[in-house]
Amino acid sequence: MYLPLCTKYLPGFPITHIGVSIPYARQFLKVPNVSFNMLQKTLVGPWGEQFIADCKTLDRALFLWTVNDEQWVKWSIRKEVDGLITDDPKLFLEVCQDYDEKAPLDMVSLREYGSLAWINLLVAVFSLLFRFWYGFYISPEKFRNQTQQKQGLGRVKVPA
Repeated sequence: MYLPLCTKYLPGFPITHIGVSIPYARQFLKVPNVSFNMLQKTLVGPWGEQFIADCKTLDRALFLWTVNDEQWVKWSIRKEVDGLITDDPKLFLEVCQDYDEKAPLDMVSLREYGSLAWINLLVAVFSLLFRFWYGFYISPEKFRNQTQQKQGLGRVKVPA
C-alpha cells in the first residue's frame, strides 16, 4: 500500500520493512531499495538462514530486534547482519570486544528451542490470520475501501 506512495513522493529514499514473518518479508525482496528489520528469533532455522543469504545476495540491509542475550548477540555477529537492536548496549559492546569468530557458538538449550518454536508458531498463526483477513497479497484498493468503510467515510476517491 505504501510502496507506490514512497516511490512517487520519496524516489530513491530507503524503505525498511519491519516485521516478524519471513514469507511476508520475502515479497519485498522483489522491490528495489527495501531493507529489513526482523525479529531475531524468527530467523533461527533453515528459512531464516535462506532469508539472510538472500538479503546478502541482493545487497539488502538486515537489522535484527530485540537481541538481549549474549548467545544471540554472538549468533547475530556470526550471521554478519548489518545491525541489531538491543536493550543492553553494554552487553553488546562487551560481546563485540571479546568475540572470537573461531570459537564455537554456545549450544541452544531445550528450553530455548521451545521458546523459538513457540514464537515461530505464534508468528505463523497470526501471519496466516492477517493474510486471510487482508488477502495473501494486499490489494491497495481493497485496503483503502475497508479503511474508509470502518471510518464511516463511504466511497471516497483516494489519489493513487
